[in-house]
Amino acid sequence: MSLSDLIRTYRERLVDEWASYASAQIKAAQVLSRDDLRDSAGKLFSAIADDMEKIQSEKAQRDKSHGLRPGNSEAITRHALVHADARLAQGFSLLALIAEYRAARASVMRLWAEKGANEATDAEEIVRFNEAIDEALNVSANSVEDQLHHGRDLFLGVLGHDMRSPLGAIMSGSQVLLKDDHLSPV
Repeated sequence: MSLSDLIRTYRERLVDEWASYASAQIKAAQVLSRDDLRDSAGKLFSAIADDMEKIQSEKAQRDKSHGLRPGNSEAITRHALVHADARLAQGFSLLALIAEYRAARASVMRLWAEKGANEATDAEEIVRFNEAIDEALNVSANSVEDQLHHGRDLFLGVLGHDMRSPLGAIMSGSQVLLKDDHLSPV
């Protein structure tokens, strides 16, 4: 059985392991329902399995392994963005999101070893799986990072605007006090 077939066949088990890991190890996940934790994982696993089966030239594989985006799977990108948005809204940190992907990778590899991986194709299958999961992780992490930067920039903009008037009043008042000759030095 190929790794992509294994992911499809045992998708629900992998999604359950994904949710179990999150609820046990990630603080923000402990208040979420099982359905909330499972939300986008199944579609993401399916997109990864589909991507692994696509024919890929050596150049495309090399480019993808170097993080170049031209060959990215639209399905992986879409589901990874949905997953990142959901996790950020649920209070997950970037590190928690990364830990989820690490756990997903480990679950797939353990299951594959348990079910008797085909040694003739192991190396290529592992490379393709790692490329796909890394692509999803990269898309999710970049999305979370962009949203965090946007939130920080928005906060700083609001803070700067809200502080401008009080700081202006303090500056004006201090200038008046410095120029008033009738004030005692103490």
